[in-house]
Amino acid sequence: MHTRITILALLLVALISPTPPALGQSDPAAQLVGTWEGTQHQTGKGGSEDRTLIVSSVTQKEGKWIADGRYGAQGGAKVQIEVDMTGRWPSLRWAMPNGNTVQVNLINPKTLSGKVTLVGSGPRDRDRALTLEKVK
Repeated sequence: MHTRITILALLLVALISPTPPALGQSDPAAQLVGTWEGTQHQTGKGGSEDRTLIVSSVTQKEGKWIADGRYGAQGGAKVQIEVDMTGRWPSLRWAMPNGNTVQVNLINPKTLSGKVTLVGSGPRDRDRALTLEKVK
């Protein structure tokens, strides 16, 4: 009887415990380093604009994950990317030289999805959807 209760308790704990990190989060460099291409969707103008994110390295500094890369159109600007590994999916966030911020989540091994928040825009036109696919 005692063994059954113990097994039942262990199964219950396993079922309600948080799931292990997704997509091999223990090594974010293996997941994130590479070239990501996609589109930033525009409102008002309609359509979309091509964007490229090149993640050249991911390192841990003082307990935090930081990536170095370039983001934008036609080569883009150098960016330092905060990599948050605490959620279900790795989350990346960085600021552009013009003050715009980008936040994307790794939703599968080949797709980053999120938004670009524009500075100086009205509240309705502030966020732009962004989707990037890993190509290299």
